Amino acid sequence: MKYAVLDTFKADYRRLAAPEQDLFRKSLRIFAEACDRYAVEPASAWPVALRVKHVENAPGVLEMTWSFSGPDGRATFEWIQIEGQLAVRWRRIGGHDIFGSHSRTRESLLPIRPASRAQLAHDRVAREPGLCRFEPVSRNQ
Repeated sequence: MKYAVLDTFKADYRRLAAPEQDLFRKSLRIFAEACDRYAVEPASAWPVALRVKHVENAPGVLEMTWSFSGPDGRATFEWIQIEGQLAVRWRRIGGHDIFGSHSRTRESLLPIRPASRAQLAHDRVAREPGLCRFEPVSRNQ
């Protein structure tokens, strides 16, 4: 699955300690498999271990929990289309404080254009080379 990364996510990721980055990367295996299932059947359930849910007051933005205890680890994302394929746009990563008003920047609050449910149901996600089957694309696509 392809993905895009906002600059806010990149900056947040660089601030994580190496063990936190490792925890996040390990959770991507489970996340990638769940994304593949979602691409085929949008009604499929997310793995309980990821605690994926919608972010309050941010339509189209979801969060996943990649660490429950020391450190608190969360990442926000949204569904987008890249070259006609379902893809993920990573928005923020870190602790619960990524949801605070002080951490919001213009970029992290960009308008969201989610794909329609019909598009999501019919677009099959191609397995691409790269980290956990995710392939980075430029932020501007």
